[in-house]
Amino acid sequence: MKLPDQRLISQVKARLLLLSDLPLWMSEALSMVGQSSKFGTGEDSLQIETKPVTESYLDFLDLQIQLEPRGKEHADLLQQRRNALAKHRGNMCLDVTVTDGKHFFFVWMTSDGLNVIWHDPFGAYDGVM
Repeated sequence: MKLPDQRLISQVKARLLLLSDLPLWMSEALSMVGQSSKFGTGEDSLQIETKPVTESYLDFLDLQIQLEPRGKEHADLLQQRRNALAKHRGNMCLDVTVTDGKHFFFVWMTSDGLNVIWHDPFGAYDGVM
């Protein structure tokens, strides 16, 4: 997997810092990106992957929604994510993960304008992964 360049990392970081109600852990983790030797180790990290929204990923979400392995509330969250991503089927997007090792935040953005397509609610994956 090709690592994102510093310009893209800076742009995504800046865009994420504009989200409303940003939790303290996330702003602290983002402030460490590019300044910490821990970058990329799973602590205080920002991971960016450029990839298309594929039919197979949407099918995977459908299966998880149907099976509800983490319960109805999580299945509802996945349904909302699927609905948002389905509009971008076949398009190249950024799949972004922010973590400090205890908290996880997932967001999908358009690769051209860095517009947020979907982000999971803050705290949705705290202590789960």
